[in-house]
Amino acid sequence: MVNKFIRHLSSTMLISVLSTSVLYSSSASAINELNPGTATLELMGIIDLDDSLPVGTPYYLDARLLGPTNLTFTPPKRAIYSTTHSIGVPTNQHNYALWSLDKSIVALTTFQSDCRVGNLADDFVKNNTVLGQGKKFAFRLTHVEDSSLVAYVVPALKYDIQLDLPKNPTPSNIKSSYSGYLTEDPPSGLISQYPLELSFKTYYNICFRLPQTVVMGKGGSKSLTFSVGKPLEVYLNKPPRPGNFVMVPTRFFLSTQGADGSSPQFPDVGSVSTGSIGLNIRTSIKIVRACNIKNATNTVINKVMGRENAVYEDSKITFSCTQGGNPLFVSAIPKEGEVDASNKTKLMLTKTDAGEVKDRPWLMAKPYLDGAATPTIDCNAPTATGLLPFDNSDLPLNQISADSQVPMNLNIRWAMCSKDTVAPGKYKGRVEVLVFSKI
Repeated sequence: MVNKFIRHLSSTMLISVLSTSVLYSSSASAINELNPGTATLELMGIIDLDDSLPVGTPYYLDARLLGPTNLTFTPPKRAIYSTTHSIGVPTNQHNYALWSLDKSIVALTTFQSDCRVGNLADDFVKNNTVLGQGKKFAFRLTHVEDSSLVAYVVPALKYDIQLDLPKNPTPSNIKSSYSGYLTEDPPSGLISQYPLELSFKTYYNICFRLPQTVVMGKGGSKSLTFSVGKPLEVYLNKPPRPGNFVMVPTRFFLSTQGADGSSPQFPDVGSVSTGSIGLNIRTSIKIVRACNIKNATNTVINKVMGRENAVYEDSKITFSCTQGGNPLFVSAIPKEGEVDASNKTKLMLTKTDAGEVKDRPWLMAKPYLDGAATPTIDCNAPTATGLLPFDNSDLPLNQISADSQVPMNLNIRWAMCSKDTVAPGKYKGRVEVLVFSKI
């Protein structure tokens, strides 16, 4: 699959933007360590009709995990499993010595404090396993124009677990760290558990726990970090056709669990060992006939911004398409930076040096073909016509593709925008640009 991945990259152009501003920073806000917020698994990409694969062979698409990605529990209010008991046999219902069958040290679940699949259970095998075969968990996406064409995305999110184990004595049969991928076999020392609603007790590697023989003492700390460690597998149930896929919204959580109930020492803090990060899934997968990018200029842009709040640069892409006479489109997929929630034509840059920020500079772009006048971009007019959206949606170029292998040129006008409230520092964005035709 390496060759497939390299070929896919040859159909795109990466633009990196680094800008530096010179203003003042703002203060940070507090977070809740049990529920630090909601992360977004963002999967944007294309499946090239010229690279069609047999059913059952996965495509590989890049993804990003945005937002909070860490859960940390530290004494005295928090613990790995409980703050209320010691090593040995439990003396009352609030003491948990053996690691419970119901509690996951890491889980992808629809319920915060247990391994569950919620209302997915009725048609779980059909809708949430690859090709409906009941073997590997997946998110189901349906083709907008052909509901019988289904894409199955395997959310193999990486987890890294660090434990500072309780002392006097230190529990046995438990390690100080675990790493692996959700939806894949667990690492040594963890075992897979089945979601509570699935009576057939099949393990889908979305929840992992310690063996029941592990006896936990009170206290200790744990830290879990989630990330996207590799491209995600995407399976199609039949040959591709042009168009987009959509997913029915379903709320998931990235969770770690422990003994229920609050600690007598800290009755107002709620759970002492169970917490979760909400997980939204944002997908934009489309099937197109990608044009091959032959050459690209000015793909790494470095700018120092002084008092001005807008600076401009231009890039040029030389491309050719495998078929002529079809309408041309361009789209952009963010690799660093985040699409503004209210204006998809604004890519908010990521701060790469120390310091909290309230406001960030942003990137805007307007493509134009050779022969057209260089366009203007107003940083304060994100709804103007002709601007490039950064959410993988289509922007028509109002031009048809030339005959096969005849090169064409696409120019892109970039605007790096700021405002007086942006903190000083280094900011970065990275965008993958795709030119394609529709049949």
